Amino acid sequence: MIGLLTTTKKIRSGHWMPLLLSMGMLQLTGCAPMMEQKPPPAEPSPPPVVQPEPAPQIQDEPAPLPRPDIVVASAIQMLERGEGDEAFQLLNRLQQESGEHKTAAWLIRQIKDDPQAMLGTDHTEYTVQSGDSLAQISRRHLGHELWFYLLARYNNIKVPRNLSVDTVLKLPIQAPQLPAFMRTGEEGKAVNISANDLLEQGRHELALESLKLEMQQGALDERGRQLLERAWSLRLDQLMRRGQLDTAEEELAQLLPDTSDTESLALYRQLDNQLKAQRHYQLGINALDRNHLEAAHFSFSQALRYQQNFPEARLRLRQTGNRLTERDHNEALRLMNDGQVTKAAELWESILERDPENRTAQEYLRRIRGNQSTPG
Repeated sequence: MIGLLTTTKKIRSGHWMPLLLSMGMLQLTGCAPMMEQKPPPAEPSPPPVVQPEPAPQIQDEPAPLPRPDIVVASAIQMLERGEGDEAFQLLNRLQQESGEHKTAAWLIRQIKDDPQAMLGTDHTEYTVQSGDSLAQISRRHLGHELWFYLLARYNNIKVPRNLSVDTVLKLPIQAPQLPAFMRTGEEGKAVNISANDLLEQGRHELALESLKLEMQQGALDERGRQLLERAWSLRLDQLMRRGQLDTAEEELAQLLPDTSDTESLALYRQLDNQLKAQRHYQLGINALDRNHLEAAHFSFSQALRYQQNFPEARLRLRQTGNRLTERDHNEALRLMNDGQVTKAAELWESILERDPENRTAQEYLRRIRGNQSTPG
């Protein structure tokens, strides 16, 4: 109360000016935080950085199957060892990837069907002699060596090649009917029958020798040409795995017919194309080992040019193309972040030359061209 009276007295006595000034300063000081303040000038935002997109996940594909005849020969060896499930899986995959293969389908039936239903219950007995095999017994009594696995199941033999002397076998009274493609009447001449049997047994070198002699004598018919092509393909695959392509060229040169038989010449050219395809394929594998992706891609493309039905080359071409795409895509992103847009676009265009449907390259090129067409 005293302070209020004192203040009033001061105002009345004329000492009001300093007091008002002091109060005004207090009000200004108290309001200062509420005054509108201008924000500092914004710093220029950095240019957008293109984050590398993760490379597409490429699932590991199973190794490509070799040629069907090689697959069938491998399956027969599995069956001889009693590996029925493994042989079934291999033959079933061959059917899925290569379409209906007659011998594979025939063997699958022997693996899965009931042997009693296929051979019947009526049987005679046979005592195994020294030197006998289930294949030989099947040939004599059932009409073909490749009935051996069915005969083994018929007799509850787990490993067909382990046949002991003095074993008593059940042999069906009625031999099973051979598939149409295996019947002698459809096989033609005796040399073709023999060559076909050798091929089915995986003994392609013997088949090749007899068919080469038939060709050199000018006696090879259409069926013989088909068998010769199969035998040569197996031989070529064998030599390639050994790295002996020069030997393959020498052997093929011996097949060149001396006559002007157009069909024999056509077969020779076909086999020669197979050899060229194998050479390019091997060059591609060597280039991959040195990480020369462009050279590998070119070689696999050339292999398919000479032999369109070449699954190993087709798979390698696809895998190499994926690696090239991943490499070029990452490099294009780096160039774009460095401001080298033109060079980045060139790389994406090269990706589209290999893979016209590549959506990632299409999208980046669309963005680049859209930005270039936008004024300012």
